[in-house]
Amino acid sequence: MPYRKPHILNMHHEEPMNIFNVWNMNTGAGHSGGRLTIMDIDSKEYWQSDYTNTLY
Repeated sequence: MPYRKPHILNMHHEEPMNIFNVWNMNTGAGHSGGRLTIMDIDSKEYWQSDYTNTLY
């Protein structure tokens, strides 16, 4: 039987995504044109920075 392990793919979206009760917080902050995103895990409210290419 092949080894099975869940993977989160590198999907750069503008907002956090919830798929099958797993939050994908990758909004591309490591690349120009992305945003840094933080989320309150209780309320699911999130905040985002300006686009990273405008910050540095």
